Amino acid sequence: MTMPWGTNLISGNYYWHLDLSQTFPMSSAHIAAWTSDCQYLQSRGATLVRLPFMWERMQSSINGALVTQYLADLDNLISIAGSYGLKVLLDIHNYAIYRVRPWANNVSYSIGSHQLPISALANLWGKVASHYKGNPRIYGYGLMNEPNTLLGDSTTWFNACQVCINAIRAVDTITRIVVPGYQWNATVNWPSTSDNLKNLVDPRNNLIFEGHIYLDGTTLTQYNSEYTDPTCTNSMPDIGPQRLAPFVNWLRTNGKKGIIGEISVPIDQCWLDRFGTTLTALKAALDVIQGVIFWVMGEPWDASYNMSIEPTGGMDKPQTLMMMAAFNPVAHGIQILAGANHQDVTLVHV
Repeated sequence: MTMPWGTNLISGNYYWHLDLSQTFPMSSAHIAAWTSDCQYLQSRGATLVRLPFMWERMQSSINGALVTQYLADLDNLISIAGSYGLKVLLDIHNYAIYRVRPWANNVSYSIGSHQLPISALANLWGKVASHYKGNPRIYGYGLMNEPNTLLGDSTTWFNACQVCINAIRAVDTITRIVVPGYQWNATVNWPSTSDNLKNLVDPRNNLIFEGHIYLDGTTLTQYNSEYTDPTCTNSMPDIGPQRLAPFVNWLRTNGKKGIIGEISVPIDQCWLDRFGTTLTALKAALDVIQGVIFWVMGEPWDASYNMSIEPTGGMDKPQTLMMMAAFNPVAHGIQILAGANHQDVTLVHV
């Protein structure tokens, strides 16, 4: 049995590092880049992409109508991905906040506040689900990326998830709902931050829980500016399996299924070694882990970003080859052969 895998794939519809006032539709260059990335992922046996989008762009005002052009751009990206056999996990990449216009003022509201009640997120998901219900290209609805530091903490997040589930099921009784853990989705802290999520009720019984796992000291993809973190050599060789275990054990204990929505390491031999042991642990958890999605690929993270798996000069990144070797060593006429170390993993055509 193989593990479905893929990557977070960023396109011109997101651009969190640029001025949020930019206009749409997306340019032909953005579409061409997205198409090329989807084609590449299919050729390497990937079947999943997590597609981040911004709440403020999908709804220009809280509880407002969905923005027609932004939705049309998202539709186009999803259609292209589907044409290459990729299922799309929709991801509101907002950290449980809504940024208030004008964005230059740097004002935001948190879910559960007076300005942004949990019903606002349910309003968004009810409208998004109404639009995408029945679309076979959709893997699932990812309720939020890395919710954290809410007033009321995990209770607020539990309540927000439940009202979103209710809103989605009022219009879409079938599509999978992907529930993130509280406090950054961190797998290592899951039982202490997200245990109450086991009590969520879905009449379709089609929930999957999304964890994120990073191996650096902060657990939040910091590593360091050089991406050759000296703490790696001091960290335990099994740091990945140790950080994964609380999540996997929680899933097994409670009869739930999970997905890894983000996992990443830079190109550095020590970190690649740690990544290898983590992939092995994920393979051993196929009974409860139903997919692994890397961070990151696409615009604006080009090949110069050390955790991007954009191929460089036609060459695959070692992280990609390692995932292929772990999860589908023979796919589309490609076979992976492991070398003496993780940077020596090679691809051959069969």
